[in-house]
Amino acid sequence: MTQSEILELVADLIEATLASPTRRGIARGSLDALAPLGVIALELGWADAKLGRARVVEAIARDGGASVTETRRRLAGSRVTAALRAGRPELTTLPTGRRRPISPEHRRAARRGARAVAVLPILDPTGGAGFAVLHLDARGGRALAATDGLLPLLATVFRVATRAGRLVERVAGLSRRAIEETTELRRRLEDSGDREPIVARSASMRAALEAADLVAGHDVTVLIRGESGTGKELIARRIHERSARRGRPFLRVNAGALPETLLETELFGHERGAFTGATGRHVGLFERSDGGTLLLDEVAELAPAAQVRLLRVLQEGELHRVGGEEPIRVDVRVLAATHRPLEELVASGSFREDLFYRLDVFPIRLAPLRDRPDDVAPLAERIVAETSARLGLPRAQIGRAAMGRLLAHRFPGNVRELQNVLERALILCRGRREIEAADLDLAPPRIDATRIDPTPRGTGAPLGSDGATATLDDAIRAAIEAALRATGGKLYGDDGAAAQLGVRPTTLQGKMRRLAIDRTAFVGR
Repeated sequence: MTQSEILELVADLIEATLASPTRRGIARGSLDALAPLGVIALELGWADAKLGRARVVEAIARDGGASVTETRRRLAGSRVTAALRAGRPELTTLPTGRRRPISPEHRRAARRGARAVAVLPILDPTGGAGFAVLHLDARGGRALAATDGLLPLLATVFRVATRAGRLVERVAGLSRRAIEETTELRRRLEDSGDREPIVARSASMRAALEAADLVAGHDVTVLIRGESGTGKELIARRIHERSARRGRPFLRVNAGALPETLLETELFGHERGAFTGATGRHVGLFERSDGGTLLLDEVAELAPAAQVRLLRVLQEGELHRVGGEEPIRVDVRVLAATHRPLEELVASGSFREDLFYRLDVFPIRLAPLRDRPDDVAPLAERIVAETSARLGLPRAQIGRAAMGRLLAHRFPGNVRELQNVLERALILCRGRREIEAADLDLAPPRIDATRIDPTPRGTGAPLGSDGATATLDDAIRAAIEAALRATGGKLYGDDGAAAQLGVRPTTLQGKMRRLAIDRTAFVGR
């Protein structure tokens, strides 16, 4: 190659690598820029400190071969090892005839029809050991062999480009973390003020707050138990905000709200190509909450595979992304919450016993609202004040008769139900200064008796004339089984059981797991 051709090639390579300073962008741009040199495939990778294993982060071929991410291979007998140890590029020609190629790089190059392999070490001043492997046709191999100084020049360009790519990835990661922390700080500022965010007049709630304050300063796992709507997330936030991690992210995930296929990637992340549709790397909640706190709500709904991964994080402080092989260290405080009796799930085999003991280090139990009537009146007054301000409605007082109805109600939905009832009441009172008893919709849940089998499975008690069953779970079970029977066990779609019941499929699946309803028993019926 002439001097002008070399300069033009290097200029094109610099422009291509800087145009998109990501690992994939560098690999694609370099492959296009080096096409005149006869490069038919390119690999970018990273080696460990002992040069025993390599991690190929990008591998792209001109014949349309798909990129790969985070694949690992041994470096024994590899030309990569020799180049990294020597600190200079290596160019070798593939043997012809019946002789086998002498290294893994040669074998991969031979399968692509390459006739030469160039290994460019990308040595970072901080001690990193990166490399680029060029698979060349016969013409390219001869051109490189005949051009002095070109290989070191290409290695320098790759070193600068990959360093810029790592900086871009780090800046992107810091930017994501800054956005999350800003969102969390904004929420905390909105929640802050002179008032205590949790109402605790009852003895049981005061005891729960004292327990939360006591454990907040100790970096141990906390299991928060209580019915839905009792304030488990508020207790978890209180623990985080009174801990040494309060300046770091507080993230939450509801394990019962996500399908099993998505929950693992949401928690632990995934690599590009890990499954169909995984077009890019996804950083999971554990990595995003590194240094902070992660609340696993409805932890009893975790699938067995997710339970194993969670146990590894709790025991060893490291995880693997789905489809990844490289362990990732994380420092996350885990808070778990559930409304289900985990001891019974352990006894039935649906929840791991070792994981249960890892989570149940410091349990906190929240009593339902019906067992702490002292909290109803102050809670109601605060909810009315906050809701009036949020909806732009005049501040209303709760009348004596209305308060009497609230105190007499059992609130199966706990504080969440109280919020909904008072929000509707504020809208229904049409700007009046007082909420009356007639404004409170405290009727029991209505169940469509025409869609329920009159004899719930497992019980001999028939429905009453008003459509109610002996317990609410019996009614829910009967409604789900009737819908499954009508749809032949189908859950999704407009003609599925979830649509008939007016709930989301994931919600229906969670209730079926809780009630031990087997969908397969209704398929084909």
